[in-house]
Order: sequence, then structure tokens, then C-alpha cells
Amino acid sequence: MIYFLYGDPNKVFKKANSIIETLLNKNSGSNLLKIDSDNWSEFNVDEIIGGQSLFTIKQIIYLKKLFEKKDASEVLIKRIKEVSDSNNIFIIVEESLDKKTFTKIEKVAEKVQNFDVKKVSKERENLFDITEALGSRNPKKTWMLYQKRVRKIRPEEIHGILWWQIKTMLIARKAKNVKDSGLKPFVFSKAQNFNKNYSDKDIEKISNQMIDILQKSRRDGPDLETSLEKLILSI
Repeated sequence: MIYFLYGDPNKVFKKANSIIETLLNKNSGSNLLKIDSDNWSEFNVDEIIGGQSLFTIKQIIYLKKLFEKKDASEVLIKRIKEVSDSNNIFIIVEESLDKKTFTKIEKVAEKVQNFDVKKVSKERENLFDITEALGSRNPKKTWMLYQKRVRKIRPEEIHGILWWQIKTMLIARKAKNVKDSGLKPFVFSKAQNFNKNYSDKDIEKISNQMIDILQKSRRDGPDLETSLEKLILSI
């Protein structure tokens, strides 16, 4: 049996956790097995599908973004019908797939939920004014721009552009020169100027926070929109 969740990462991961919690409560004695790109190589597909040689009870198997991984996708797609017919329950969660792969999973899944990602409007072209405000260390302006943009653009998109700016600042700070950085001259120059507004400790802290709030939003933590707003105001 397959539950297939696809789309907006701010929604699919939370929904997956909710489904898993419900299934564990309903299927007393079942175990949860999480498989992603980091531990995929540790598992045998026959055992995951059949479960008889490895497991003695029904398993709830969470396949996280495996179909975005080429080698895993090739193996699983070939046997997707067997996965669907398995006594085990599979939770397949993906953010972005090619149409062919998506259709093959959708055809055999018991339940499909497609969480559409908000279409990025022309406002995306203006997102760089937020990076300017962030680099200038102007939390009030950054927050005001964030409030305006988040009405039309998903928080994931805004987080991505802010993370890009922080990352380029980190690279520029550690590089000896523009060639060593691998950045374009204009981007390198801007990042160097922005770095004057932050200490090494400041940049490292913000970088860690950016990673942390994204990861937590994909689990059971606060939603990304709220966490990103708090981070902006704390800069």
C-alpha cells in the first residue's frame, strides 16, 4: 500500500508525519522505518517489499525523496507495483519529480495528495531588494519587504534567496580573492561590502539558524513563515 505525498515541502513533510502518527496508533505493534538518500544503500529491496526475511510484523516505511535519487529511483520504479501490493505501508514523499516518474507512482498509489507549490510571480524578480536589506543589516526594512513578498511568494522561496546571500557572504569572507571564491566579480564585491556589517560570529550564527529553521519546518517544528520572520527581526 502506498501513500504518495507530493509538492510544497512546507506541507508534505508535516502531512507525512501526521499520517505516520495515525498509522502507528492504528497498527499496534508496527514499526516505522525511515529510508532516505543517506541510508538507502543499507537496505535490500526484497526485504523492504516482502518483509518476511527481515520483519515479522507489518512495517510503516517512510521513503523520503528517494525518487529524486537516480539509482534508488531506477530500482524502485521497476518494482513500484510490488511496492504497492506489499503488506507493508509505504509513505512516499517527494518535492519535485519528472512527469513520467510522478505518473508511475500515482497510478499504483492507494492515496495521493498533491500539495501545489504557489506559483512564483514576477515578484521574484524583486526579491533581491530583500537581500540588499539583509546585507545592509537593516532588520526593519528586511521585515517590511518580507511581509510584502510573503503574501505572494511561498516562504521557501524567500528563505532560498536569503540563504543564497548569507552563503555568498560566507564564501567571500573566507576567500582570498574573487578568483578563489568562484563567485562573479559583482556578487563577490557586494558580499564583501555586506560583510562589513557582520562579524564572523554573526554570519556563522545566522547561517546555522537558516539551516535549522528549514529542517524543523519540514518535521514537526514551527512553520517556516513564522520562523523566518523571527530570524529576520533578530538580525
